[in-house]
Amino acid sequence: MAGILRLGKLASVLAAVAIVAVPAAGWAATPQGTRLWVGRYEGPGLSDNRAADVVVSPDGSTVYVTGSTEYPSSTGSEPASYFGTVAYNAVTGKRLWVERWLGPGIAAFANSIAVSPDSSKIFVTGLAEIGDPVQGSDIATVAYNAKTGHYLWSRLYSGPVFGAGSANAVTVSPSGSKVFVTGQVWSSTPNTYNLATVAYNAVNGTLLWSKRTAAMPGTSIATSPDGSKVYVGTGNAGGDSIPEVQAGAVAYSAATGRQLWATTYTGPDQLVRCTLAVSQDSPKIFTACTTDRSTAQYLTIGYSAASGQQLWQATYELGSFTSTASAIVAGASSVFVTGTANGHLGTVAYQAGTGHQQWAALYPTPGGTSAAGTSITVSPDGSTVYAAGGANSSYATVAYRAATGARLWGQQWYGVGGGVGYSIAASPNGSSVFVTGVTGFPQGGPGFYGAAYGTVAYKS
Repeated sequence: MAGILRLGKLASVLAAVAIVAVPAAGWAATPQGTRLWVGRYEGPGLSDNRAADVVVSPDGSTVYVTGSTEYPSSTGSEPASYFGTVAYNAVTGKRLWVERWLGPGIAAFANSIAVSPDSSKIFVTGLAEIGDPVQGSDIATVAYNAKTGHYLWSRLYSGPVFGAGSANAVTVSPSGSKVFVTGQVWSSTPNTYNLATVAYNAVNGTLLWSKRTAAMPGTSIATSPDGSKVYVGTGNAGGDSIPEVQAGAVAYSAATGRQLWATTYTGPDQLVRCTLAVSQDSPKIFTACTTDRSTAQYLTIGYSAASGQQLWQATYELGSFTSTASAIVAGASSVFVTGTANGHLGTVAYQAGTGHQQWAALYPTPGGTSAAGTSITVSPDGSTVYAAGGANSSYATVAYRAATGARLWGQQWYGVGGGVGYSIAASPNGSSVFVTGVTGFPQGGPGFYGAAYGTVAYKS
């Protein structure tokens, strides 16, 4: 695209990465929860680096982390924020490549990453600020060769009104032929944000379709197992009376973008930031939201994937304390939600068919703590649930037996100057889990730290 600034690998100027690795030969005998390696990445100089998302290639060989990284601008003045994407060897933690992308303006911020089913490409999405000085922002999506980091294509989408676009999530069709992105754009009718969903050809970035819906921004996105539908989770920021914001999920035709259905929540409270999960072996989808009330609750809803009809709903709160849901994942017969429950990382399991609560667990051990859950995943065989977040200025990662909620292990990593985990992913063979987030690095003298990507691998 004209005006897009592309920057290749600059290994000679990248800051050093700290790696502590367990030899691959010792993995089989390594206890569960053992830290296998740590990768840290930061841009040069006085930079601010914030990882947002982590994913593992389907072939299990590589871990990819994306977020925002600062580098000196083209004029050498104030640092500019770039999409910063890093690839690591999944077994050893060796850094394979780093790519950064600025776009046509002075800043770009990445929020989500996905890998093609054949492990050949990765796709990163977020927002690019447009103009200098800033005039607005567009949804920005970039594709790379997964093995080498070579730039393939980038696209911007602004919707009908220039100036307020951003993306929160990206996914790839099961065939690998399409890329789907969701987020928000500004609409003048009504004068508010709209849910925006965009489809691209995965090979060359050709725009296939775009759809704007009178709902709040898309927070998560997934396809049906057969690739025929795209499901988007939405949610408002609270306090908005527009009825359309109550749609917790919307379904589109993957081929045309035609809206198939939108869910409607009619409870007494409004929904805040719903995230979405798709069952892989039954025609259901699930959303996890937070109810907008004085003592917020997790609100989890099961829907028919064919019609959007609500099948069940369930709530969770720890006593009368505020409980806010952050992420959801679907297993073989259960649905798992994590978030924050009275200063703990709170994880809840529901029966997928009925919404019956199977178990609830807190981490760290109940008591005086300050913790929050941010991300959740399930092992490929469905036997183990992994939740991640922050606890007492550290990355917090905990594993539970999916059937009973029994804690298998829990770990905290303080990094340099503390940190918090934002995203978790499991390897396809079930051998390890990877958590990424923000930690520190020494900056400007004793006791001063900048922000760095921190990625940790554990034996699962």
